[in-house]
Formats: sequence, C-alpha cells, structure tokens
Amino acid sequence: MTSHIPVLLQEIIDLTKPEPGMTIFDGTLGGGGYAKRFAHVVGKDGLVSGTDLDPLVTERLANESFGSKTAFFNKPFSAIADVARDLDVQFDIAVLDLGLSSDQLDSSGRGFSFKNREEPLDMSFAHAEQSDITAAEILNEWSEESIADILYGFGGERFSRRIARSVIEHRAETPFVNVGQLLDVIDDSVPHGYKRRKTHPATKTFQALRIATNSEWMHLDVFLKTVLDVVKPGGYIAIVSFHSGEDRKVKHTFRSWKDQELGTIINKKVVTPSETELKDNPRSRSALLRVFQKK
Repeated sequence: MTSHIPVLLQEIIDLTKPEPGMTIFDGTLGGGGYAKRFAHVVGKDGLVSGTDLDPLVTERLANESFGSKTAFFNKPFSAIADVARDLDVQFDIAVLDLGLSSDQLDSSGRGFSFKNREEPLDMSFAHAEQSDITAAEILNEWSEESIADILYGFGGERFSRRIARSVIEHRAETPFVNVGQLLDVIDDSVPHGYKRRKTHPATKTFQALRIATNSEWMHLDVFLKTVLDVVKPGGYIAIVSFHSGEDRKVKHTFRSWKDQELGTIINKKVVTPSETELKDNPRSRSALLRVFQKK
C-alpha cells in the first residue's frame, strides 16, 4: 500500500473548526487521512463515520485505532442520509474529497493509472464483481456518440470525437481489456503537440471514464440534495473537487443555499493548495475546496 497524502487537510480543519465531542461524516474515506485527523480532534467522546465504495477500505479502517468512536460503511457518499438514520445522529461536519487516493492510483490494480499497461480497464471504486459496469464495458459496448459525449462532458477532452472514432475502430478488431490498449488508441488519436504538454494526453479520457463508471456526478447530486437535512445548525459541508464540472455543481449549489438564506459560504474564493503542498504532493494541483456553514 502506498502512503496516501490527504489534500488540503489543514485548510479543511481551519475552515470547519472541529472540536472535541463532535460528529463527523467523511464520505470518501480512501486512505483515511481526513478521518484520522478529525478523530484526533474530536477524541474519545466524538464520532467519525464514513463511507467508501471499496470494501477493502472500510474493512482496513475498521481494524485501525482512531482514538474516537468510528462507524464505517461500504456505501457511496450519496447514502449520507441512510448513515445518519442508521446511527441516529446529525453531523457537525460533512466532508468529501472527490479525487482518487494514492492507493487507488498506485496499487489498486483496477486501471486508474497509466503506469501499468497490463492492468485491466476496470476503473470501478468497488471491485469489478460488485460494480454495475467497468470502463472496458463502456469502451466495448457504448456507441461512438455516447463515448464522445462522456469524454467531452466528464473530461473536457477536446479531441473526444477523434478518440471515440478510434475506440470504435479498435474494438472492431480487438476488444478493450487493459490500460495499454487505451493508451495506444489515445496516442494515435491526438496531435503530436498535445503529447508534449505537462499533463499526460490520456488524463482527461481516464478521468471521464472513471466518472462515468462510478456514476460520480449522480452521487454528488444526491449528496447535495440531502446533506443539509443531516447537518446540524451551525455545521459545515466541505467539498474538495478536482474537476471544473464538479466544482461548478458545488459552487452553484452553495450559492443557491446562500440565496435561500440557508447559511453562509465560508470561503468566497475557492481554496487551492499552497506552494508547499504542491511541492510535497504534486497530485494536489487540481484540488478546489469550498466550504458552507448551515444556518
């Protein structure tokens, strides 16, 4: 297992102001970085609860010592209302990190990263046998138009139509199975200059396929519709996104809540990683933090 570095952790602590005895919800447990820091603050009288679609994550964290009461569920973060009902609580703080953990990128074996060409094109946060769909199934079964639409809509990929056309041509000869096949298709589909940029030319395609495979935006929509009902008055909602589309959803929702006089936007300007954090954790470069306090 790799060493996961939680993104914008100190900024979240500073803006949400956790205290001993509080009840916390971490909807994206991952490496446990947020949950462990909150547990340290809320102490033995506090409760840290959380969700993750990967059963290995919840199983591992359930066996670790936190120094607070804990309750972890193998569910999507959109199930926050179910968690609150099961525990008979309201939350002082609800936090989401919508990015991938280092463990998922480096050692999940599910094709999230470009590093291992032989990894299967799974991209499900749950294991393949538990997920409704895999990235390989999208590439092998969806229409050219649908593939192009998700690459552009979820990834902002400017060459989405070229890549989608190449996907159809490739699968007519050989079905997609592993990461290397997709990397080769992308490499053949984009201009040479696109490959010389700082960001890997496959980044947006992989991001889009991951979002589609896990229905991430649907879960975010459900979370945003239900979270205020299970957060205490004066409580905080903190969301770290890594995609402009996700950030827009959060930004517009927080503005709508403010306009309805349901609370206050804590940071008028989106919070991004410091130079020090970027140096220590380059993967944090796209992180965007927004925090809302319920009235």
